[in-house]
Amino acid sequence: DLGWFAFATDTQLRANLATPSLPNDRLRQREQRADFGVNYQIEPTNQVWIKGGHGRQTNAVAGAFVSASTASSLQRLFSTTIISPNGQLDGFDSGIRQNDLQFRHSLRRGAWTIGWGVEHSEQKGNGSLTATFNPARTRITGTQTLKADDVWVSLLHGSGGQSQGQIDLFAQRSRASGAETSGLDILTTPPRTFNLGTQTASENHNELNPRLGYKWQMGADQSLRWVSQRWRRPASAATLAPVDTLGVGVNDRITSAGGLYTRHRLQWDAETNARTFWRVAIDHERVNNGAVAQGATITDFEVTQLEGLLNRPEVFNAQSDLEETPIFNRGRIKSLSLAVNHLLQPKLALTGNVIARDTRQEGTMAGRAIPYMPDTYLRVGARWSLAERWVLGASATYRSARFGDEANTQKLNAGWTLGLSAYHESADKRHAFQ
Repeated sequence: DLGWFAFATDTQLRANLATPSLPNDRLRQREQRADFGVNYQIEPTNQVWIKGGHGRQTNAVAGAFVSASTASSLQRLFSTTIISPNGQLDGFDSGIRQNDLQFRHSLRRGAWTIGWGVEHSEQKGNGSLTATFNPARTRITGTQTLKADDVWVSLLHGSGGQSQGQIDLFAQRSRASGAETSGLDILTTPPRTFNLGTQTASENHNELNPRLGYKWQMGADQSLRWVSQRWRRPASAATLAPVDTLGVGVNDRITSAGGLYTRHRLQWDAETNARTFWRVAIDHERVNNGAVAQGATITDFEVTQLEGLLNRPEVFNAQSDLEETPIFNRGRIKSLSLAVNHLLQPKLALTGNVIARDTRQEGTMAGRAIPYMPDTYLRVGARWSLAERWVLGASATYRSARFGDEANTQKLNAGWTLGLSAYHESADKRHAFQ
């Protein structure tokens, strides 16, 4: 009747960077995370969960720094001095602390599944960046704080092959604040120091955010579902609250802590025969990550090491269509997607996925594309199950041209990624090879 878990990780990373903007730099990163939870089963269909967690993350980078935009900005101040874009990153340091406490109660009565819960989360961050482009040194320091309280209730009706309906209501309170101070030092004799001012931003939200969904069972092998979601991301790295509506998950990868996410999706699923499954979806998503996150030097807390801690990594999981997490302030995404799985032979499966998108940023970057989101994405793959517990796989992924930054200055050319994989496990499953 009673179960509990405790999980802790402490990861330290030391690396040398070699990128166009950081050609010879040292990176130091440390990530710590600890969680504890309890589950009590009043009966099999009536359960209670309580979970708490704490996380810390620090980053430090120093070395060479190439920035044509910074040199150009300084050039306007020193009209008689040539400013080289080859500067020095004296230091970039950032740190984030995150805490959360969560409660959930879920029970089932007949065709109804009922759940409710309460969550509190906090996230505090600070960062500083100092760079020298002779004869000037730029300084930026920033702080961010986010506190969030959620009370939610979820009602799901229907099960099995029946039509289903879901209504979730989230009462969310979010309080965010941030400050960023800039300075400039002139490295002449005597040196001069200028404080360029402090920019502050704060946002407070008290709102009711609903999620609605209806699944119409059109026949034994096909269904049509409509989903509408509105969600403000809390400060926690995880949640006990529902993360999907009738199987359609909220897109937390493009939403920063404290940001508002809205979605409307129409999705058709069908088995046209015993060997083929199709999915077609029309999606409209909108993200507003808020004024506090705009231009900030501090990123969100992310639990990045979980997959590496798995006892047995998942070799053939579905791959994300995003190669990196996009960082932007506001924008909207319209997409049409088609996916198919086909069993060509009993031991040979083929997959295909194509997404056509139209992305646009809003606000200060209005009209620009959202980073890392190609207009066209295509992935095809094959999986063979062979004798003696061997599995082979092949895949090809195409992405059209996209950008790697919010300002759309770092263009990533269209191209293909090809992959081959092999997996084998022993008969007793105690040993695996990939």
